[in-house]
Amino acid sequence: MKTNRLTTEEKQHIAILAAQGSSCLAIGNAIGRDDKTVARALKKEDVQALVTEAQQRIGLKWQEISESILDRITEGDIEKAGLRDKVVAGGIALDKSRLALGLSTENVSRAVKIVLATNSDELSKLVEGEE
Repeated sequence: MKTNRLTTEEKQHIAILAAQGSSCLAIGNAIGRDDKTVARALKKEDVQALVTEAQQRIGLKWQEISESILDRITEGDIEKAGLRDKVVAGGIALDKSRLALGLSTENVSRAVKIVLATNSDELSKLVEGEE
C-alpha cells in the first residue's frame, strides 16, 4: 500500500467508486490504498464535493437511460409480451437514477410491482399496501 498523499486522480477515483456504492475496502483495493485512508478522504470536504458531483452525473445518466427505454415503447410493443421486459428495465433504470440522486424509490418499486401484477388478487393487495 502507498503511504504518500492522495493525488487528485486518486481522489476522483475514490469519489466515483463511492458514488457507485463501493465500500472503503473495495475502493482501497481498487486504487491500492488502505481502506482507512479512503475513509479519511471521504470525510474531507473536497472529496465529498466530488462524490456529490459523481452521484449527480450517474443519476442523470440513469435518468436518460430510463427515459430512452420508456420513450421507445410503442403501440405495437403493448401487444407484445416483450413490453413487460421494457417496463421492468425502464423501472430499474428510473429506480437507479432516483437512488443516485438521493431520492426515495418506494413509490417507483410499488408502481413496477403493480405493472407486473398478474391477477386481480395480487393487484388488490399491492394497491391496498399489502405486500
